[in-house]
Amino acid sequence: MRVIQSDYCLRFAENARPACTLYKMLCLGQVDGFLILLFGLISINTLTAISVIRYIKGCQPQHAHHVNKRNICLVIAAVWLCSLFWAGAPLLGWGSYRAHGYGTCEIDWTQALYSVPVKLYVISIFFFNFFVPLFVIVFTYVSIIRTVNSSHKSSRGGDISERQRKIERSITRVSLILCAAFLLAWSPYAVISMWSAWGYQIPPLNSILASLFAKSASFYNPFIYIGMSSKFRKDLQGLFYCLRPTSAHRHTPPVLARAGDVHLDVDGFKEDEPVDHNASENVQEGKTESSPESESQRRPSPESSKSVSPHGLMRKLSDSGRL
Repeated sequence: MRVIQSDYCLRFAENARPACTLYKMLCLGQVDGFLILLFGLISINTLTAISVIRYIKGCQPQHAHHVNKRNICLVIAAVWLCSLFWAGAPLLGWGSYRAHGYGTCEIDWTQALYSVPVKLYVISIFFFNFFVPLFVIVFTYVSIIRTVNSSHKSSRGGDISERQRKIERSITRVSLILCAAFLLAWSPYAVISMWSAWGYQIPPLNSILASLFAKSASFYNPFIYIGMSSKFRKDLQGLFYCLRPTSAHRHTPPVLARAGDVHLDVDGFKEDEPVDHNASENVQEGKTESSPESESQRRPSPESSKSVSPHGLMRKLSDSGRL
């Protein structure tokens, strides 16, 4: 949700300029460039934090207990503070904003040719806010893919069912889409800005296209999460009252699922709890009986509880990604 909020704040900051009679004053005051850079950095850093949380839940289950509400709030605060630092540095004299020819205010990359501190700022902002997030996002999603694949192979001695292959393909597709969306949005802008900072003449059309690609992330990020994440759709229903289910839908009886059914979304995987149909029939007929032998047979042994199945890994993956 924080990604979508920052994306729409970015769109608001951009679309409010033509209708605002104080546009020139805002641009001279560097407020316009500050807001655009701030919300862009928040979006990048939030995507990075989401990928790290998914990695911890899926690949480092021994540390999954650290992913709680308190720590997630601390991560969100750190994302905002870091973004405020890098976006506010030009307002304090470390770098500067200026009006470009295509109607936007951005960092003046060309000052890196004449000032060592500005060149240090340009290198630092791209290293910590583009290259490091790119490495983290690629590493975490590749690790998740490898972990799921290896857990499937070790579960049945390398005998992978067609359903497991479908899950692996789905994980790979989701991970590739997220990584490709990040690269598509920010790589052209990073390359053009670095070239400009090192004194190369960039054609205005190239600069415009790179800026459009970077800001297009605020357009398609919501569609990626709405289309691929059932958790995000449920959270969206909670925000908008008109999208909440009616009372008739709330009281519909649950549908019994088959044991082992797996649902896939962008947040990870979640396996439905197995349903004992024989037990449900006995309850309805009033014939439920329990014996010490049956209780002991149904109780898992300590040795079996220590092993982590692929489906257990999927449950851990499904709890992440709700920043």
